[in-house]
Amino acid sequence: MTWSAPVVALLNNPVEWKSTIYGRNGFRKKARLGAPAGIELFELELNANNVKSASIKGELEGFRAGSNGKLARISVPMESIVAAYDFYCAGEPDCGQKMDSIYFNLMSALVKAGKPFVNPPQVTDICADKWETHLAVLPTGINLPATNRYTPGWLGEVLEENKMAFIKKRNGTEGTGQAFVEKKGSTYAAYEKSTALFAVDSLAGILEWAESRNFDDKWIVQAGIDSARIDGRVMSFRSVFQRDGDLKLHETATYAIIGAEGSRQSNVGPVPGLMGYGAEPSGIISGWDRIREQISEMGTKAVAALEKACGEAGGEIGIDTLLSTDARLIFIEANTKLGHSQFERLAEMHGGKLKEAFGKFFVRPLRYARGLAGV
Repeated sequence: MTWSAPVVALLNNPVEWKSTIYGRNGFRKKARLGAPAGIELFELELNANNVKSASIKGELEGFRAGSNGKLARISVPMESIVAAYDFYCAGEPDCGQKMDSIYFNLMSALVKAGKPFVNPPQVTDICADKWETHLAVLPTGINLPATNRYTPGWLGEVLEENKMAFIKKRNGTEGTGQAFVEKKGSTYAAYEKSTALFAVDSLAGILEWAESRNFDDKWIVQAGIDSARIDGRVMSFRSVFQRDGDLKLHETATYAIIGAEGSRQSNVGPVPGLMGYGAEPSGIISGWDRIREQISEMGTKAVAALEKACGEAGGEIGIDTLLSTDARLIFIEANTKLGHSQFERLAEMHGGKLKEAFGKFFVRPLRYARGLAGV
């Protein structure tokens, strides 16, 4: 079946059984809840034939999701694709290097064909790299944790000045592979996934451990911040900034993320030991209206800095911040491929403005794609 109506091509991880945002179930939800945008979402199949067809601007194979969630195989002429929506998670073990290669080739072909992206590759790349994000935001004067690329000397310097340090992959997600070092008096303890590895009684001992892990410049060291807590659990905030059909930036929602008990992180994702939950902040934080205003201002400034650094506008960027125990708002990181499970749970629990915002979350990227394409 050939589909000639305007479509937005979704680059997605083609894992049928995955219930995550990157799998086919995520595609079904985006297609269903994004329908009010009035444009079809088409999952561009990642295969060698499509790479070849894209290079000559021929017909591309893929899927559309019916209202019942069933997938129908269709082909779409290149000229019917008005924009691209990149939600592929490169490096996902279930996909493998071959699939990653096809994804990068298809993305390149869409760029060469002049197709606008909801988030252009430059925006995705800078937000995926914690070090490049840090460099982009640094000139704004926004509060940032002391951060640098990993070296033993920098780790030692952070631990001499602070009681906590995180060692993070520059391109890591959901805290995967992250290590945490804590100083208590003269003792240093190392953790992974909130599990204590060991403790030593000297800085030299912890630096020896770090060297044995073969950390390199693909990692950063970031000073830990004493964050505000809820019931003893760490807390951060996720702000979702999206452009709409008017091409202007809107703050779709901001909500709290509460970390798992005993965790030093507030990740909600699938990493064992790091499960947290979303919360509606107004009911748990005094003076929330004032804090929300400051978060919005910081997030808007951070998005502008990221866009300036890469020379492209982003259509969908999540900004993560935390509130320190001395009442400072701290920028932590940015993301472009946003999960929605906690946002959805909160929308179902509280309804009202949150439910309305959750609907906008799916519609805005597709309306923005239409606006970019002028259709």
